[in-house]
Amino acid sequence: MATRKVALNHQMNNRPDKRWLCIELPVTEYREAWSLQSNLVAARKDKSIETDVVLLLEHLPVFTIGNNGGLKNLTVSKKSLEKAGIPLIRVERGGDITFHGPGQLVIYPIVDLHTACDCEGDIVFSLPIAAEKKCLCQSACVCD
Repeated sequence: MATRKVALNHQMNNRPDKRWLCIELPVTEYREAWSLQSNLVAARKDKSIETDVVLLLEHLPVFTIGNNGGLKNLTVSKKSLEKAGIPLIRVERGGDITFHGPGQLVIYPIVDLHTACDCEGDIVFSLPIAAEKKCLCQSACVCD
């Protein structure tokens, strides 16, 4: 898997010294990206990685169903998805059913909220900047 890494200056709460590692991945299968996020979160928690990380990628076609979701909002048949080889994956996040696919940029920030800023809201309010550029934003945060 080819990646491109870019260090980003993160200027939140007047902290120009804060840097994030930005990793641009190729089109990635959803479960593989989820596993990578889980490993990065664990590494941030145990301090084996000291830098916050932002993953930028596109997924192969997939539907995810969040904790608040159900099949009632799936607008195609499960049989059609199986025929097309498109998985339907239950995920740990909130939300309903979501399609991810090539051409749709997904941003996964892995951020230690204890050191990133004074308030979780600062992170939440900075993500819409990416959303304005037609990005789909989700997050995996390091918290207790």
